[in-house]
Amino acid sequence: MDKKLKRKWVDALRSGKYKQGLAQLRTTLNAFCCLGVLCDVQGRKWRKNINGEYVIGSGEQEDQDGEVNAKLHADVGGYQRAKKLMSMNDGFSFKEIADYIEESL
Repeated sequence: MDKKLKRKWVDALRSGKYKQGLAQLRTTLNAFCCLGVLCDVQGRKWRKNINGEYVIGSGEQEDQDGEVNAKLHADVGGYQRAKKLMSMNDGFSFKEIADYIEESL
């Protein structure tokens, strides 16, 4: 993982700026999973789709899921690491996840 991006991501997770949410990159209540924070730190453009859900870019949700996921997997070092982070998000705080990222990525 790019060291500058990793530092920005870890700092953002520890900042208190982001409310932690579950099961989505960004929820309709403006809460984020740890990978959603990464997308935000990267400057990805969020928009609301017709259902009021946050999505990235201008494509339809179905079109962008694979594209967004592939980029996230590459950024964090593969599918298994992304899956680990997704599962951690549902049981650990952002600060604990930041510690893991610093030590493991």
